[in-house]
Amino acid sequence: MSKLIIDQNNSLYYEYEKGALNTYTYVFVNALTGSTSVWNGIIGKRLKDEGYNFLTYNFRG
Repeated sequence: MSKLIIDQNNSLYYEYEKGALNTYTYVFVNALTGSTSVWNGIIGKRLKDEGYNFLTYNFRG
């Protein structure tokens, strides 16, 4: 599990999928009730298959 540590009490959970080098990175931000798993299905697979990077994270941590 990847977390960006902000301080002792706060962090953000994120997932990063690396694609081909020197290409775009798509960033998906979830609302308070969302989940990064939404992007790992068809959308994430398509981006990865086409060589793009993508980053997903949750505001709720």
